[in-house]
Amino acid sequence: AASSGANLVFANNFDNSVSDEWAIQLDGATDDLVFKSEGAGGTARVRFLDNGGICFGSDTAATNALDDYEEGTFTPKLAPHSDYATIHENGIGRYTKIGNMVTCTMHWINKSGTAFPTGQQIMIFNMPFTIKHTGNNGDAHYVAMSQMMHNVQFGSSHKHFFYSNINATTLRGLKARDGTTWETWTCADWNQSSLYFDTSITYMTN
Repeated sequence: AASSGANLVFANNFDNSVSDEWAIQLDGATDDLVFKSEGAGGTARVRFLDNGGICFGSDTAATNALDDYEEGTFTPKLAPHSDYATIHENGIGRYTKIGNMVTCTMHWINKSGTAFPTGQQIMIFNMPFTIKHTGNNGDAHYVAMSQMMHNVQFGSSHKHFFYSNINATTLRGLKARDGTTWETWTCADWNQSSLYFDTSITYMTN
């Protein structure tokens, strides 16, 4: 009744103590479903929130709940910013999404030599989830990354990283030699056949 909830208790009589009990409890105050060791009055181990998500231990905060897990494949597109629909190189992508954190690996293996128009920025299109960025300093405007490349024109002596537009599914690259004079990636940097580019990035989504 009321906040006392309802319990389904599993027990054996190995030593006739609560250590032999588990309880599934419908919390009367929150309508959460709670799994407890040592019976109905024991220790909460897993909580399924009534409004969605899973908490562990004594945590009951919705902001801490695991509310999503996904993994799959996608097709990242390396392309000029003005015409990605018709001029692009398809890559191979895989992602894992845990809550609002997305980790992706992307590969362009033996690029075929698609001629990107010179004088334009090169971008990565078709990310699997929108990159969270609303213009506030706390959002993920820049994304964590690691990468390996071969036959890319600006070479290994440059530093490079990705950043996103506001709430977009695209990535722009920045490059700098010795960490100064940052510039965007251009098509000329990537107009090379037999190009290999592997990258792993992590970003937040909405």
